[in-house]
Amino acid sequence: MQKKHVIVLIILVVYSATMLLLLLNKNEKVHSLNQRLQDNEVEYLEKIEQANSETSSLKSENIKLQEENLELINKAKDLITIDGASIEGLKYNGISDFNIISEDLLSHPELIPYEGILGGTMAFTEIFVLK
Repeated sequence: MQKKHVIVLIILVVYSATMLLLLLNKNEKVHSLNQRLQDNEVEYLEKIEQANSETSSLKSENIKLQEENLELINKAKDLITIDGASIEGLKYNGISDFNIISEDLLSHPELIPYEGILGGTMAFTEIFVLK
């Protein structure tokens, strides 16, 4: 009977040692994965911080551009538009309505010598016919 007990005991010890080695191996893998996760988290947090900084900078630049745009619109409104004598001159040259000039410009955006930026398209919007 004792021989059976010794064999069972040896089997249990071998089984326990095997299980312990497997658990240690899994523990190392879990630790390694946790370390990689922490490294990735730090990297992603840095990227998020950088993106937030760029977003803030772009928002600030956008506000400045909007202010500049309003300023330019106000300046354009202050320009002297075509007077009666110029309208008569256009009529004499065959242009009965100076709005034809505006409509023609609106239909030919290729006349603008600049490319659009950030996916935009350059176009005529408000047209003022000047002297």
